[in-house]
Amino acid sequence: MSLVVHAGLVVAIALGVSWQRSTPVEFSAELWSALPEVAAPRTVAPEPAPPPPPQPAPAPAPPPPAPTRSAADIALERERAAQREQAEREAKLRREREAEAKRAKAAEEAALKRQRDLQKQREEELARKAEEERLEKQRLDNLKRLQAQAGGGSGGPSSTGTAARNAAPSQQYGGILREHVRSKLKFDTVGLPSTLETVVEIRATASGNVLSRRVVRRSGNDAWDNAVLRAIDAASPLPRDKDGTTPGSIEIVFRPVD
Repeated sequence: MSLVVHAGLVVAIALGVSWQRSTPVEFSAELWSALPEVAAPRTVAPEPAPPPPPQPAPAPAPPPPAPTRSAADIALERERAAQREQAEREAKLRREREAEAKRAKAAEEAALKRQRDLQKQREEELARKAEEERLEKQRLDNLKRLQAQAGGGSGGPSSTGTAARNAAPSQQYGGILREHVRSKLKFDTVGLPSTLETVVEIRATASGNVLSRRVVRRSGNDAWDNAVLRAIDAASPLPRDKDGTTPGSIEIVFRPVD
């Protein structure tokens, strides 16, 4: 048995030495001028990594523990709250009283203004009536005086004759008389309808002094009618006609806009 083992070892050693002494193999290579280019393989983008799972929200921090308050602090806080409420109630009540005072003052001033306006209106009405009465008295006095003069001088050289006084006025006299009276008219005609008509009969002496005036047809506006009568009184003596005298009686129409 030991012989066989030794023989194997000898053979193995011989083979190893023989392998190390083998003749080296020679290689040869040939160079080529160019080789075809081979396209590089397309780079494939890696798939994106899945997003990380959402992190749970952090739990809120627990509130700090309420500070402990003493009984004195609690009582002081309650007292201050009561004082604030009392101050708010007093401020609200003060604002309400001030607003009520303002309303009362405004109402009082409005009442005083109405009273002053009414008093002024009454005074103006009284003054207007007094002026009308004065003018009426003056007109009547003049009428009496003229009638007395006419009665005393009847048939004298100044007499113009009944036929001449009863003659119709000329066609132009109505316009002349209307313009003369309108120049004495003191009335604001703005806003009056143009359809207003006041027909007045005027009686006068030959010299133009107004003996009487009477509204034959009213316009429906008493203020306008009275203003026309006052203008006729102020227009005396009236203008004379072509014959040198004033017609004894004439009816004339007055409108706000002629």
